[in-house]
Amino acid sequence: MTIRLIIQDSLKVLSNIRRFEFEKIALINYHKVRSNPRHLYVQWTSFHTCGKENQSTVTGCRKQFGRPIVIPAAAKKICGGEKMTKYVLANWKSHKSRSEAEKWIETFLQIYPSSPRLKVILAPSFIYLEPLFKKISESGYQNLYLAAQDISPYPPGAYTGAVAADMVRGLAAYVLAGHAERRRYFHETNQEIAGKVRETLDAGIQPVLCVDRDYARAQIAALDDPDIDKLIIGYAPAGYIGLDTPQNLTEAKSNVKEIRQMVPSSPILYGGSIRADNAADYIKIEEITGLMVGSGCLNPQEFAAICNTVAES
Repeated sequence: MTIRLIIQDSLKVLSNIRRFEFEKIALINYHKVRSNPRHLYVQWTSFHTCGKENQSTVTGCRKQFGRPIVIPAAAKKICGGEKMTKYVLANWKSHKSRSEAEKWIETFLQIYPSSPRLKVILAPSFIYLEPLFKKISESGYQNLYLAAQDISPYPPGAYTGAVAADMVRGLAAYVLAGHAERRRYFHETNQEIAGKVRETLDAGIQPVLCVDRDYARAQIAALDDPDIDKLIIGYAPAGYIGLDTPQNLTEAKSNVKEIRQMVPSSPILYGGSIRADNAADYIKIEEITGLMVGSGCLNPQEFAAICNTVAES
């Protein structure tokens, strides 16, 4: 299918684009033009066409079809066959001493060659963000980012024990919000998680919203509408977190497809008992853009094997 894009601000026409990938998918926002419901507007800040990166600050463009067509950007590849960016997120949870954390980083940097098609995200405890950030920065290693496992739903202020999003800015590029273990053990509500997403975005950090099929719709509904298109979604079925056996593929595919209908343009990561011997099966699911790894990431050799599998997929 040939797609003709008319960019209003510059009147530049891009034609013969069959597939395209948005590098910053979180910034996509779809809305129909009032004057003609057959036209669809797309807002973006960065995109690829025909294998060449083009930066844009255009406020909108019009795709002309006989009917509205929404292409899930996370599932598309750019023309020319270049593969889309994928993610692997390692959640250390409450594991590792500082010396163990530093040894893990040293080992991983030695055994895993960075791939331009894969963003590796490491979520250690809060107190390790700064020393690990320093080690990664000094190594010059590319495409390895840090994430905070949680964040306060409040801004900086008189909130004893809270870590505000502004405090991790510059260290963490991502923040996890709404993980099933936070819901279970700390009784977090949808409203609290929405506050965490809001604070994360206000600090200029990328939120990873963790959902399960049973509460995904309610969780997304609690967010402000402008925030929904700025998310990475982490689908982690609570019943399979920390187990040796992941959710069966048929059920995972069905649930991911249902979640995709709620967030048509956000990357979706699958998490729940991912290990080196099953990562290939789950990254092949059509709507999945990456994997979240729990116990399978505690060993740097196993985690490197998972990263290699996803990078080559």
